[in-house]
Order: sequence, then structure tokens, then C-alpha cells
Amino acid sequence: MMKRLKTILFLLTLITLFSCQKISNQVPPYLLKVVENVKKSQAPDTRVEMFNIKLEKRGDQLIVSGELINPEIKRILLDSLHATAKYYDLLDSIKVLPDAKLGANMYGITYVSVANMRRQPKHSAELINQVILGTTVKLFKKKAGYYFAQNCDQYLGWLSSASMVEVDSLTAQHWDDSQHVICTANYGLVYSQPNTGSDIVVDLVPGAKLGKIIPVGNWIKVKAPDGRTGFVKNNLVVDEKKFNQIVTKRKSLVETAKGFAGIPYLWGGTSAKGFDCSGFVQTVYRMNNYFLPRDANQMAAIGEAVDTTGHFEKLSLGDLLFFGSSANHITHVAFYLGKRKYIHADGWVHINSFDPRDPLYNHYRHSTFRIAKKILTE
Repeated sequence: MMKRLKTILFLLTLITLFSCQKISNQVPPYLLKVVENVKKSQAPDTRVEMFNIKLEKRGDQLIVSGELINPEIKRILLDSLHATAKYYDLLDSIKVLPDAKLGANMYGITYVSVANMRRQPKHSAELINQVILGTTVKLFKKKAGYYFAQNCDQYLGWLSSASMVEVDSLTAQHWDDSQHVICTANYGLVYSQPNTGSDIVVDLVPGAKLGKIIPVGNWIKVKAPDGRTGFVKNNLVVDEKKFNQIVTKRKSLVETAKGFAGIPYLWGGTSAKGFDCSGFVQTVYRMNNYFLPRDANQMAAIGEAVDTTGHFEKLSLGDLLFFGSSANHITHVAFYLGKRKYIHADGWVHINSFDPRDPLYNHYRHSTFRIAKKILTE
């Protein structure tokens, strides 16, 4: 009996010691709060800023690990922890990307019409964005044939290495500074020769950028970022210099939006091959030389609020309409067309109305309408 009692006491002692050790290695809540506050102030939107940080405590040692892409955020985080964790030995194990394994090739230039950006580095992962042909992206790390990259709209995600050419900063700058043509048609093709009977080199969507070599009759000889050359009909493209001189006008925005009517909805889509609601709006503005953030709630954070009481009389052509469960939870965006009508990507790109008497009336969207924003001030 005594032997059994001693065994029980011994086991209880071990359990107590183990529990104390476990508790002693728990990170104090006030230190976790420091990390949370830095994230809220410096990287509130992880769609456009990486903040992958972990704290571990081993006795008197506090280990800070994870990944960032902004060295300034690392400095702020460590300074904040040093000021708060005065009784700990702080060990910095944070990696600031790009990964050194990438070497000099820290940029990618997409050479397919549409490069799909995914949430995880695999084909089956959620589509979150698309990168158009000729776009230069910043590369941060590589995994399983995918690059973690940042698009020109600052969105972060994984792009297949098969959709781009990896280059160094000088090559990327040379590409960006070269003469280009921009596709303005809903769809186009580059042929190996200046005739439609020749082989197809690559297809095009609105915003696709190709190096300009020389005009050839009704064609233009062009070059893709990976060096392939071909010919595109000159009525499908405009010189990039001319494109960059476009003055964004409300009427032109509406015309562009209506020109995409019928294109199907695609979650994560930002091209004429398929749009989600914000991808549609972003593309329409981009094709009129105005750049918007990627998602609906990001768009809702900019612009000037418009009073929509009554019958929407204070709205103007091209103003953005935002929908959701509340003003703080926006999930959908549309263009205002006037006369209480709007166009959006919802199943497909089409027009609906706020007027209950209109055959185009959409009760669900009307009931979830929250705010309107004026992006253009003219």
C-alpha cells in the first residue's frame, strides 16, 4: 500500500512539474498584444502586406520568428518588443523576404495572357487574382513550382513559375522602360506571321502588354516577355504612351463597362476571360488609365461618399455602389449607370435596377446596398 502511494505521489509530482514547465513557457499575453498592435498599425491588410510572425518563450528567452517583406515593420516590431519585454533575452529569427535562394532573379514578367494568382502554391488552391500578360511582379520566395509574388495592385499570392520569366532588376527595368503596345480589345491573338492563317503565338486580353518592334501594314510586329515574337492586328492595340495619356472620363468608363456585358462571373477573375465583381470594376478603370485596389472592401475605403437617400439623384455615371451585410462588411461592387440602373459582375456582367417597377430590378442587391463612392471628382 505504501509503495503504491509513493508511486502515485511521484506521478503527481511529475505532472505538476510538467504543468509548471508548460505554463512557464507560455508567452505572456501582454507580449502577444504587442505583436497584435504592430500588425494592426503596420500590416492591417495581409492581402497587400505580409505579417507572418510567431512568438515562443523558452525560459528567459523570447524567440521571434516568421516572415515579413517590409524591413521597416521588422524594425518597429523588434523595437516594440525590446521596450516591453525588458526581462527577456530577445532572439530575432525573422526572415525578411525576398528569399536569398532566389539570387538576382527577384522579379517575374508574365508571358501568358492571364496568370492565375492563388492563395496557396498549388493548382487546386483558391483563385484570388489574375496577372495580365506583360506585367512585372516582385518575387519573394519559391515553393513547389510556384512563386509568392506581389502584383502591380499590391496583391500578394502564388503564381506558377510556368506563367512567367524570372529576371533580375535590370532586365525588369529594361522591359518596363521599353516601347510597348497595350491590348484594348476584349480578346485578341498574336500570330507567328502577319496573317491569320499562321500559327498562334499567344492570346490577349484587355491590358496585355507586348514589346513593340515595328509596324507591318495593318499589323504590328511584337515581342512577348520571354522573347517570342509575332504579329498582332493594329486595331486591337494602342501605343503605351498614348494609353498613358488617357484622361479618365465617366462616359468612357460606362462605355467600357457595357462592352464587357455577357462575360461570365469567375471568383478571383480580373480579365475578360471571367470577372468577379471587383475584378470587373478594377479592369474597367484600368482600361481608362485609372488604377483601383483589388477587392470591393478595399475600393470602398477610398473616394468620396455620396448621399444616396431618396432616389439616388446625387449619384453620377461611373460612381461605385457597394453591397454587403453592413457598411463595415462590403462584399460586392457595381457601376452606376444613371436612372437607378447599375452594371456589375453577378453570375455574368449585366445591368440591374434599384427601381422595383423595372423588369431589371434586383431585390436582393437593393436590400444589401450600403454605400456609394465617387472616385472621379470631375
